Amino acid sequence: MKLMKKILLLLVACIELQGCAVSFRSTQFDLLRLAINGPNGVPVEELAWTLLWAGESYNMIPIISNDGKLANFVNEEGAIVITFDNFDSWQIINAFGLLPEELNMQINKSSSTLDYSIEDQQVLFSHACSNFVSSQVGTNTVRVQNCEDSHGEAYENQIRVNSAGQISQLLFMIHEDYPMITLTPNNLDFSGAN
Repeated sequence: MKLMKKILLLLVACIELQGCAVSFRSTQFDLLRLAINGPNGVPVEELAWTLLWAGESYNMIPIISNDGKLANFVNEEGAIVITFDNFDSWQIINAFGLLPEELNMQINKSSSTLDYSIEDQQVLFSHACSNFVSSQVGTNTVRVQNCEDSHGEAYENQIRVNSAGQISQLLFMIHEDYPMITLTPNNLDFSGAN
């Protein structure tokens, strides 16, 4: 566990070198700051998320900077890193360690497309995507980004937020030849963490 805390602190220090304003915050990410910086701390296990991808399940820890520019989800070994850009747009921009041969996927958003490339090389494929649109489903908010892959197949990237303002699920495409990733917090009740 000490190795995991060192990795978390190193990632936070690296991310804090970048700057940007935050317009959306989640209580889960505020608790991560308490886990690292707080006087009594919050057990890291309380903040863990589960990544489901291609029939596998991974325990992930969210790491964000104080300025909120990037959100990284990192497994305990540091071999898998999923990165989202600032919380205003919540767009996935990198997926490291999931593809065969540990190839790294970069995803760049333009006005109406998501461009997918591996290892900073030429764009492999582009997907036509709308901006995220929010809707209420009962007491929950669902932000949906409608997309169409290079084969003309439709899919949705989704951000689900419960009535308490906590993210309850992230669902994103990282490669059109593979299933979507799903990130879900393991513990949505953080009341005992204060």
